[in-house]
This record gives sequence, structure tokens and C-alpha cells, in this order.
Amino acid sequence: MSHPMLPNASLRVLFLSMEEVLGQHGVNVVLNTAGLTRFVKNYPPNNMEDCVPFEDYATVVKAVEDFYGPRAAKASLIRVGRATFQYAMKEHPATLGLAGLALKVLPLNVQMKTVLNNVAAGMAKDLNEPA
Repeated sequence: MSHPMLPNASLRVLFLSMEEVLGQHGVNVVLNTAGLTRFVKNYPPNNMEDCVPFEDYATVVKAVEDFYGPRAAKASLIRVGRATFQYAMKEHPATLGLAGLALKVLPLNVQMKTVLNNVAAGMAKDLNEPA
């Protein structure tokens, strides 16, 4: 049985977002806690090759909770999620089906609906994540 895979960019964006919230040392501690020392100062390349097991992504998120505790982890992971979305929009907008300039002229409620629909479709199609 094969393990579901994610693009390298997915884990890279997670690490960069964590770095923004937790700092480089915090990311290193989390990676060591997760047993993923191969990624310490060695993030995956910024490409869409499916080379990262889902398990690695989940292990990193679980390690944040294990290290920081449930309450602090929840607050940190919310901030990491926001940063992840910003990185994804900046680094891979086409993957999410987002046309930045055209989107800005739409009313806010239409913008939100469009972005959420495109993110869900993009994750289902390109990132192998269920929508």
C-alpha cells in the first residue's frame, strides 16, 4: 500500500510559516521533537513534486502540540495557518486558482467565497488533500 504524498512546497511553506511564528530555533526544536531532523536547516525544495508523505506534515503539527501544550499550540497553529495561507498565495497563487488583481475589484463577500472555493478545489486537485 502506498502512502499519500504531498508536494515538497506544502511542507516547505509550513516550515517557513512556522519560522515566522516560532522563530528558526522553535522550528528546529519542533523538528527534533517530531524526529524529522533531516529537515533541520534543510527544507524541501519549492516545487510541486509529490515527495513528502502526509505523515511528515501531520507529525510536525502533532510535535507543535506535544512541545508547546494544547493551549499554546492552538494559538501558535492558528497564526501558522494564517502565515501558511499568505505564503501559499504569494508563492503558488496559480495552484490555488487565485488571480490577485482581478479578485480585488470584487465585493468582499464574493472575494471570500471565491478564495475559499478555489482553495478547496486547489487542495483537492493539486495538493491531494480532500476538499
